Amino acid sequence: MIQTTENASIVHWQKPAQPRYEFQAVAIPDDDDGGFSISAIHYPGVISEGDTLSEAVKNVAEAFLAMLESRQSHGESMMYSEIPVTEFTGKAQIVRIVVDG
Repeated sequence: MIQTTENASIVHWQKPAQPRYEFQAVAIPDDDDGGFSISAIHYPGVISEGDTLSEAVKNVAEAFLAMLESRQSHGESMMYSEIPVTEFTGKAQIVRIVVDG
């Protein structure tokens, strides 16, 4: 809201804030071919890969948003598993991902 000198209120439109989602993913380096495979720890089917860790993170974030959009368009809630749906190995890195949806 903006105040004028006449003390009248002028209401202006603001775009609503987008929801923000945070999740963890496991990134595993591929020793044979290079790059990384990455999967969300608690969201089944949210899996991707990339030539670099940052590319893999970007790709799994896009996969997360695609899962969310698909479930919403079908009237389903977001699928979340209390039990991790991916395995951890010695070379795995846990990555925290923040996505604006």
